[in-house]
Amino acid sequence: MPDAAVAKIIVTGASGNVGSALLRRLAQWPEPPEITGVARRIPPARGPHLSARWCRVDLAAPESYG
Repeated sequence: MPDAAVAKIIVTGASGNVGSALLRRLAQWPEPPEITGVARRIPPARGPHLSARWCRVDLAAPESYG
């Protein structure tokens, strides 16, 4: 039987208060998902921010979508 697919989740505003709290909760899942954090500024790699892959994007500035 094939392995179950890993959930993939994108969290916008992941470096803010609500986004950081969400990262902490997702890390507690029995099968933690692959998380991509989207933020204007990439936070230091510690605490809840270690569990995410990061993309620097300002959603209000389309030129940053690159």
